This record gives sequence, structure tokens and C-alpha cells, in this order.
Amino acid sequence: MPSAGVSKREPAVPGALAVLLGMTFCCLTGCGDLGTTGSGKDDFGMIGGDMKGEDRDLRGLPSVRDLPPVIPEASGRFSPAEVTGPHKPRIAWALSLPFSQSGTIQAIAADGTVYVAGGDGVGAARDGKLMWAYRTERPPNVTMADDGRIWFGSIAVGGYFCLNRAGEGGMLPYSFPLPPDAAQPAMLGCSGNGRYLRGLPTGDVPLEYGCTRPKAKTGPDGMTYVGTTAPDIRAVGRDGTVAWKLTTPCSVETLLAGPGGRVFFSCKDLSMHYIQNGSATWDKAGDGAIDEVGKIVPNTSIVSAMDRDGTIYFIDHPPAQLPAHVHAITASGEMLWTLKTSYFNGTAMQFDKQGRIIMTAMRGMHNWLVCLSN
Repeated sequence: MPSAGVSKREPAVPGALAVLLGMTFCCLTGCGDLGTTGSGKDDFGMIGGDMKGEDRDLRGLPSVRDLPPVIPEASGRFSPAEVTGPHKPRIAWALSLPFSQSGTIQAIAADGTVYVAGGDGVGAARDGKLMWAYRTERPPNVTMADDGRIWFGSIAVGGYFCLNRAGEGGMLPYSFPLPPDAAQPAMLGCSGNGRYLRGLPTGDVPLEYGCTRPKAKTGPDGMTYVGTTAPDIRAVGRDGTVAWKLTTPCSVETLLAGPGGRVFFSCKDLSMHYIQNGSATWDKAGDGAIDEVGKIVPNTSIVSAMDRDGTIYFIDHPPAQLPAHVHAITASGEMLWTLKTSYFNGTAMQFDKQGRIIMTAMRGMHNWLVCLSN
């Protein structure tokens, strides 16, 4: 029992889950690579189906007076700009999450611990095992401090929550001094009327055109990128000056900033575009369906991540009746690999320190946490 009074959740392992784990361990020890150019089958079929009989009850977090102990090996951060993603992907492990609504990745520690949150809870997983999960009244916005502890606040209950990797901790009163590295960073984004870029150290930056749908994104070099209705993308430095501005063929729907001045964005028609240091380098059509009048039927989003080489890894979301895909495209525009999956509605994608891709997605009736590795 954790010393801070928090119950550690050990999920039951029903027969179906045991079979799943056996299959994922097989992948780890050499079941063979997934199709690198797109197979005709469902490459994610091994994680399909509902998990019946699994204990999905979430326990609430208690009130505590002291911080949970620091776990030294869980300390430290890393940047996606430090890693290279998988070039011959296989499913290293897949885990069904105990949340009633879509899960998202909140943080990934240097030791590989993945902190996730859903519509009614927060949890931690590592190496394909759910370490703990607790109930929250709404999806928490988690910050991971340098010492490896995670923090999130709650207006409803009037306090801060602090947990370590082992799930020790609980709710502290708002009077408890919040460490500087545990505070939520300034939210990058646009004003209500879309005419100001907010969240920069020097204050608001006026825009002559309104911002488009995504929030602004900051790259590893500290440059902030924002799309406007001109349409264009502009790079804004720390001091608020515009370093460059590039006219785009469409309004930006999703935006990703990576190392080396690289920017990736997508449009409503699912087309994808790549920029480096203010110059367009390649454009590609995304997955979609053609309707009766010959137009591409778009979908809601593309979930993506970029590694240190500028390679883009992403899940695109064509219409529901078609398979979704997970792709990798190099900085030069070469399609590195494609995996096909049915009914895999990806919600988040990040790298861990080993360069493995960690994804959350809805598949069937459950939330999944999936790891792709070489």
C-alpha cells in the first residue's frame, strides 16, 4: 500500500487480455514486421475486439498533507527533437485503458512512463502494463515537473493533485505552494476575435488576419508558428517579431512544429504540406473518399508527430467506412511506411525516449494505448 494513502490499482487479467498480452510479447520477440508499404489486411487486427470482464472501476484520489516521494529514475524530461522514430514498425504492446471517453497522452517521462487521461480519469502505464488509474471529475490537464511528479488542479474540489510514478499522492489544498516547474505554461493561441497571437513572453502579437483553427505551435528552437485566414503561416520569434511569412494554398487545420525550422500542416481536404525555414518543400494528398460530384470528402483531423530527422508520423482519419492509416513520411517527402487499420480513431501520438511511437485511440468500445517500435 503506498505510504501516501493512495490505493494502487492492479487490473484483473481476463483470458482475452492474457491472449492479447501473449500476442504482443510475441511481437516483441520476433513475430515479424508489419507491412511497410501497406498490406491488404488490418495490421492492427491483433488489438481488436472488446475486452469483456476487465475491472474498469476507477477509485477516487484522497486528500493528503504532504508531497509523494520522488522516484529518482522517473525524474527528467526529454524532447522529441532528440529521437528518431521507427522505420520498420511493429506493435510492441497494446493496452486497453479504463476510461469511458477518449484518452489522450498527457506526458511521457524519460523512464518511459506514459501518463494518460480520459473523460473520467487519469492513469500511468509503462511497458504495456497499467500501473495505476484514478477517477477525476473531468479530463485533467497534467503537467510533469522536472522531478517526475505530475500535477493537475481541480476547481471543483479546490485543490491541486500531485502523484508520483507509483501512484502515491493525492489532493493538496490550494494553499500548498506550487513548484514553478509544476505550473501550467502560458497557453499559446489566439484571442477570441483571432486578431492577436497570445502566450508569448513579450505579450500579444497583433495579426492583420484572423487565426485559423489550430492553436499556435512552438518548435524546439523557440520559434512559434501560427496559421491565418490570409491564408498563410507565419513564424514569430520570442520577441514577437515575424521572422517569415509564407502564403499557403488553404487555411491550416492541423499544425506541427519540429526541429530544424520544419513545419507540417494539413487542410480540410486532407492535403498535407511541409515547410522548412519558410520555404515549401512538398505537398501530398491525404486519404479520403470521392463523393458523387467528384469532391474529396474530408474528415476532422490528422494526428501527428515529428522526429529529429524531420520524419512525420501520423494517423489520418478518412470517412468512417474506410480504413484509417498510420503513415511515416520523410523530410524529403518519401513515404517510409503505411499501416492499415479499421476503426482506429487516433486521438494522440508522441515519442518516448527510445523513439517508439505511443498512441491513444478508440477502437471498438474501448480506449487503447498502443506502442509501435522497430
